[in-house]
Amino acid sequence: MKTKIVTEAGFVDGKYVRAGASVPDYESMSRDELLAAARGRGMSVAANVSKSDLLALLAPPADHNVGQG
Repeated sequence: MKTKIVTEAGFVDGKYVRAGASVPDYESMSRDELLAAARGRGMSVAANVSKSDLLALLAPPADHNVGQG
């Protein structure tokens, strides 16, 4: 799984992270990986949900403090 590197401290996925921390790059994941990640976070998600809907549930909003790693 690819990760993104946080360039400024802030909140990602509801958790405070320091600059330099790695966070999941959900856009590089397959639909099945996203479904497993959502369920792993305790979300009740239908098996037929689309990848774009899973990305909307899991991915943090576009932000300047997260860069490609």
